[in-house]
Amino acid sequence: MRAAPETFPVAPLAGHRVLDLARVWSGGMVGALLSGLGAEIIKIESGDNLDVVRLVGRPLIGGQRVKGPVTELNPMYHHINRDKRGISLNLKSPRGREILLALAQQCDIVLENFRAGVMERLGLGYETLRGVRPDVIYAAVSSAGQDGPLARMKGYAPIISSLAGLEHMVGYAGEPPVGMMNFGLCDPNAGAQATFAVLAAVYHRERTGEGQYIDMSQLEACMVLLGEAMADLSFNGRTRNPSGNTHPACCPHGIYACRGEDAWVAVSMPQDAHWPPLCGLLGRDAWAAEPALAAAPGRLARRGEVDAVLGDWCATHTPSEAADALTALGIGAQPVRPVEDTHERHPHFVARRLMQTVELPYVGPYPLYAFPWPMSAWSSTIGRAAPQLGEHTAEVLRELLGLTDDELARLRADKVIDDA
Repeated sequence: MRAAPETFPVAPLAGHRVLDLARVWSGGMVGALLSGLGAEIIKIESGDNLDVVRLVGRPLIGGQRVKGPVTELNPMYHHINRDKRGISLNLKSPRGREILLALAQQCDIVLENFRAGVMERLGLGYETLRGVRPDVIYAAVSSAGQDGPLARMKGYAPIISSLAGLEHMVGYAGEPPVGMMNFGLCDPNAGAQATFAVLAAVYHRERTGEGQYIDMSQLEACMVLLGEAMADLSFNGRTRNPSGNTHPACCPHGIYACRGEDAWVAVSMPQDAHWPPLCGLLGRDAWAAEPALAAAPGRLARRGEVDAVLGDWCATHTPSEAADALTALGIGAQPVRPVEDTHERHPHFVARRLMQTVELPYVGPYPLYAFPWPMSAWSSTIGRAAPQLGEHTAEVLRELLGLTDDELARLRADKVIDDA
């Protein structure tokens, strides 16, 4: 359970302000995690340069699509940008860039995930920002880093995972790769690693007073996930090819069809000691007496036979029945659950408060992912939904820069801000 605050009532990043120019998932997730740690996040976008995650669909409530401006409805946008204040600012205008520099002077951390070189061409790169805030922590999350032959490459998660080699490994044995192991794995992976780098830089600055420039390559962050495959190639000369749901060192290991429509259970048995009890459960006591099957290499040589017998047994049980019987023997097994089960009904996630209901504009109460790290001495909650376009422009510019209503009106007339 998430513990209530006890001895540390102040959030870990309380007092830190973040200027968030990031878009979509990989960069936006960094801001979301920092906000969960108590940082104040100021999100920068404009009507001419929207965060495109605003535009990827409308939610369904009771089977009906929610009505309202499409730019404010997408739940994914709210997952990634909750607890941020939003400013509409045209960075292509000289005055807009002046305002951004004035804001950066009052921010501890700057986040961006544009293509390499975009911020420099705008006159807003690290060296410029360091000129107004010498101890700034600047994190650039790009496809392949800020230098090197691929630095100018554009790309989202599937481009990155394909180039890294991850998609080559996804598919069935003996067949071409099918790719896309899941929805954009490389985005949250890069976001989590970039968050760690930012926190390390905050710790460094607290000890030394020095800021840092963080050059985050999504491509290199993705390749971290391929350590075993790269080691196998380097040391053994073997290239990992698609292998379905099998494992090179475990048998049985896979996803097996169960009784019912589209019903499946995932099973993994890495320990040889569980083989004899499994043989008893499957009615194959003779297998338990075969020395050749006592260890994983022997079972892997007869994997097709083992999978067929286990598959026949699973087909007579529901996923929950199969998982309960296998876990009672110490074997790893879980039903393959639909997303709504995980979010709303699974007792483990309900107990750990995986989701928190937040009032979204035009949508109403909606479950958003809570901060993922429960802490014994401090508890994080979501305070509000993601900002509507330019929702806090006037508020922030008055508060931090002291702009007057007349000045804000001129900025709107000159299209430096477009929050109305």
